[in-house]
Amino acid sequence: MRKGRISWGIVLISLGIYLFAYTSGYIGDKELGRLLDSWPVLLIVWGIDILIPEKLWWLEVVLVILLVGIAMFLSLHPQFWRGGGLV
Repeated sequence: MRKGRISWGIVLISLGIYLFAYTSGYIGDKELGRLLDSWPVLLIVWGIDILIPEKLWWLEVVLVILLVGIAMFLSLHPQFWRGGGLV
């Protein structure tokens, strides 16, 4: 399996979980809008896929999980990004 398939699979699964939470009512329109505002993360994932050699696929997986997790966290807690911390 090509390493890029793993990282894009992680992105799609994460997006699916987030959209499922939205349609189920667990998160609102504001949170979904903030996640969609973080679309540049997809460009970063694409760049990681290009730069990291195939033999270091595990590093790519770790970086993609970290980036997607940070994007989701910041979309749910925007005050943390502005220095307010978790309230």
